[in-house]
Order: sequence, then structure tokens, then C-alpha cells
Amino acid sequence: MRATKVHIKKFRHMKDLDINIGSNLTAISGQNGTGKSTILGMIGHIFDYKGGEKTKNNHDFSAKYGEIFRFCPENDVKSTHEYTVHLEDKAGNKIIRDAKSRFTKETKKTSDGGIKRGRFRIDVGDRHKKGIAAINMPVIYLGLKRLFPLASEKEGSIIIKDNQLTKNEIKLYDKYARDILILLERRISPQDIESPTKEFFAMQTKNYSYYGNSAGQDNLGQILTAILSFRYLKEKNKSSYKGGILLIDEVDATLYAGSQINLMKKLYKFSHDYNLQIIFTTHSLVILELLKEKKHWNNEINFFEVKNNKVRNLSNPNFSYIKDKILVQTARKEKINKTHVLCEDSVTEAWCKNLLNGTEVKKKLSVNKVPIGCDTLKELSKKNNPVFKKMVFVLDGDAKKDKAKYKRVVFLPGKMSPEKEMYNFLWGLDEEDDFWDNEIHFDKKVCFKNYLDPSGSDYKNWFKSKKEGFGNAYSRLFNRWKKENKTKKDEFVNSMQKIVFFIR
Repeated sequence: MRATKVHIKKFRHMKDLDINIGSNLTAISGQNGTGKSTILGMIGHIFDYKGGEKTKNNHDFSAKYGEIFRFCPENDVKSTHEYTVHLEDKAGNKIIRDAKSRFTKETKKTSDGGIKRGRFRIDVGDRHKKGIAAINMPVIYLGLKRLFPLASEKEGSIIIKDNQLTKNEIKLYDKYARDILILLERRISPQDIESPTKEFFAMQTKNYSYYGNSAGQDNLGQILTAILSFRYLKEKNKSSYKGGILLIDEVDATLYAGSQINLMKKLYKFSHDYNLQIIFTTHSLVILELLKEKKHWNNEINFFEVKNNKVRNLSNPNFSYIKDKILVQTARKEKINKTHVLCEDSVTEAWCKNLLNGTEVKKKLSVNKVPIGCDTLKELSKKNNPVFKKMVFVLDGDAKKDKAKYKRVVFLPGKMSPEKEMYNFLWGLDEEDDFWDNEIHFDKKVCFKNYLDPSGSDYKNWFKSKKEGFGNAYSRLFNRWKKENKTKKDEFVNSMQKIVFFIR
């Protein structure tokens, strides 16, 4: 079971708002006071685990809204709050759960002058019908109270409990903690701690006890306690384990940039290992930039803004927009040091540019023909001179037979010159294909007139003589070819990306 979206009909200052939920990681970011933490409570309240197991720190696998936020008796009673969580099961079946607030008793003054407040509830599904209620799924919510370091607790208020972790769990805790915090300690031992604000496995080593934990170590200790809890649940239930939801408020708080990056990488791995959807709030530009780079993680970024007292959500905006909004600054045009791409002639240049259209890598390239022959380009590609080591060379497909000799070379699709490739491609098109342009009377007969049986340089002459029918910079021709040859086009783009990444 996977959550896919939250639709808020009305919830405080949020109206008609959609929040997308990623398969693995979901970030909720934006300005303060936009309701980011409230979203976590809304999601957690939809689930109610009925398995009976407890977390490794002896809590229920549940997260009711009352743990995360409180209703205001003066303002919240004036309207109804409604939202819907959309889900999808393994078979692809769509499931929805509606949630709606209900005020059970009025707030009124008592005879002694006090105030008796009413009670807010949020009903999930239809409370009058069986089977349409909260989803049976384990959930853990980690709130901001986890950031209160143990050293700040009142003396004598901390209880040390017997460690219930297995040897393997202790080993994993140690590895994860050192990897994320980049600690050189030889061993980190988890200690089961309960304080007035939290209960979790705190970190201790030979050099310091849990009292010496920083807020960052406390924060990470609680995240790892949650992860070990889901791991335990998966091992205990085996095939009946269906996954879970981990909600973390301000996931980056108290962690420095290097640890934030390592934490994200680990959370992504945990989401796969334990079938988790990990949803968190964050203001960290380091984390948001990493998520934008890791598109293959199937993550979602929801960026909240307030305009005219209404919250709006931008789904997966580009990072420069996020950065400018968080730093409250105007956009700055970034100077890109482009990689030079050398092509042997104008046709190679035109096809190369067309193949790269719409790709991210094209922004990093300056593609140009050079007034030198193919053989000279081949020789330049072999050179280790610093000038040429920063260049990419694009050669025709007919040069592939010697490709092992060359460096920093990308070959055009096919095994022939571009002119011959296009000749054969057009020869195979039906006479009624949409490519043929009736407005200028460029049909198949006109295309091959005088070149029914070309050889050698005839292909170049044919290509040059039919330029008017091929479109500006041969765009009509190349676009039609790409329509039939998506795999070959993608292979060219991927080859270019790999070489550019290597030499930059």
C-alpha cells in the first residue's frame, strides 16, 4: 500500500491544495507558518496499525493528529476541516480515505467562571460504516521534541532501561550512526533512554556517555530507533509485512551539511529495504539540491508559499527557484563554463544539436563545426594536451570501426555517414507519410529525383540539393528520424552525458 497524494479541501488557511507523495522520499519545504508540520499529522492520522507489535522503544506504530498539532478553540471551531488521502495497493487499485473534523461539545463557561472546552475529532472514512475507516499500516512520527538534548533534561529525570536490541541491531545502529555522522569512533553503543520528552536509543562510546550527546546525535539516534523498529516489524511478519510510513519534522535540524547528505542517502536505502515511504519537512538547501539531482530516487518535493493569505504548493520546482525563495533573493543568472564539442561539418553539427534538443546536457555544451577534416579530428581526440582533453569530438557513424583508438569521442547514430543514413531512412518511408510536404510539393519522387542509385560523394550532393525540403537546419528530417529511432537517439545523448561528466 502506497500513499500517492493528499488533497486538502479546507484545513485552516489551506484550501484546494494537493501534496504529491513520492514512492520513497517526500520533502515538504517552504516558508514558515505554511502548515508543513500539519501535513505530517494529517497523513499520520489516516493510518491505524492493528498488528499489536510495539516499536523498539515500546511505542505504538501510530501517529494521531493530537500528537502533532492542537486545534484552536477560538478559531478552528468556526469551520469544518476536510482532506483526502489517495492510496494505491500493490495491484494498482485506487483507494481513498476522507477525513473530516467534528466538534463534539461546545466550549462554554462553567459556574465557577472557568471554561469547559469542547473536543475536536477528525473522523477517518465513514464512522457509521464498517470497513471504511483508518488504513491498517504502521506509522512512526518524529516531532521537534526529539531535538531537546538529554543534557538539558532535569537531573534525575532520565531513566536507563535494559537494552532490548539484538546483537545484530546494535551492530547496525553502530554502522549507520558512524556512516551518517562521519565519526571516527571505533564503536557506538546504543543505550535505551527515557526522559520526560522522549524515549529512544541514545549514543555512547568509551569516551562519552549519552549525557555528552549533541542535539544532532539525539536526533539521529531517534531516527535510527525508528528504522530499527520497521526492520524488526518486517523480520517478524515476513511475507505479511506490507511496509510503513515514517514522518519526520525538520529532518535536517541540528545536523551539519555532510551528515544531511549521508542521512538522505541512507533514508533512500532504508525506504527500499523496509518498503517505507519517508515523508519529512525541511528547510535545508543541501537536502533539496540533492533530491533534485537524484531524480531516479522517485522522490517528490512540495514547496509551500503564501500569497494573498492562501497557501499554494509548487510540485518539484527547479532548485534555483527554491534557493531564491528560501534566501529571499532575486534570481541570479549562473555563468556556465561550456564544454566545446567539435564536429567535422555542418551536417554533423546540425544533427548533433538536434539530437541534444530538450536535454539538460545541451546547456553545458557549445557545439560547432571546425574547418578541418575527419582524420584530423580523430588525431586530435587521441591527444593528451590539456587543451584537447576538455573537448568532445563528434564523428560520423562510419568511423565506429576504429572507435577503440579514440578518446572523448561520441559517434552519430548508425554505421554510415549522416547523409547516407538519412537517404536510407527516407527511402523506407511510405509515399503518404506525413513527412512529405504538399505545400511546397516535396514528395518522395522529388526527394530522390536524379539520385535513384547514388554512390560515394553522391549522398552529400543529394543531401545538399534537397535542403529546402528538409526544413530549417534539417529540423523536419531529423525530427522525423527521431520519431522512429528513440533508442538510438537516447544512446547518443547518454554517451554525450557520460563523456561530459567525466571531463568536467
